[in-house]
Amino acid sequence: SCHSSSYLDVWVSSSGECKPCHGSCAGCTGGSESQCTDCPEGRHLYDGYTGDWCYDCLDSSHCAEGEGCLSDYTCQTCHATCDSCSTPEINGCTSCHSSSYLDVWVSSSGECKPCHGSCAGCTGGSESQCTDCPEGRHLYDGYTGDWCYDCLDSSHCAEGEGCLSDYTCQTCHATCDSCSTPEINGCTSCHSSSY
Repeated sequence: SCHSSSYLDVWVSSSGECKPCHGSCAGCTGGSESQCTDCPEGRHLYDGYTGDWCYDCLDSSHCAEGEGCLSDYTCQTCHATCDSCSTPEINGCTSCHSSSYLDVWVSSSGECKPCHGSCAGCTGGSESQCTDCPEGRHLYDGYTGDWCYDCLDSSHCAEGEGCLSDYTCQTCHATCDSCSTPEINGCTSCHSSSY
């Protein structure tokens, strides 16, 4: 019997001779790189139809964070737009940075594209596909989409301002001390000299 990193070659003599495995194998049935039975630490055994090889990766789960597994079974850094990837190409992203979304058409990987400028996080590129808003803006969960607005009600506006129907803050009417809308009939409290 031979050590784990060698194999018994019976073609040399009737009793056989222990020969070293290929350098990519930790255990083997022969001297070829396609005759591995075990791999060195950090490498992975690929059980193929025509042989068994040791590779750096079989999929991206074998690579470090921010890397993807290429078709030659090596790990490479993901494209800069990706948070994680199945391949390092621009369309190999499996997740994206917070201010972008994954545009997938056929497979589980795709291209990371930027969110609309009004969104801090999103599910698509439209202004109605926000999942998070920039500081100071508020997420409106609507029936047909989710938008980021300056205000949803007057509590989101500064003192002396009201929230308009277009979700922007505007100064209250001059007769109001506070308001729900900036029109004259939008007062919620009046100056001490008015009623």
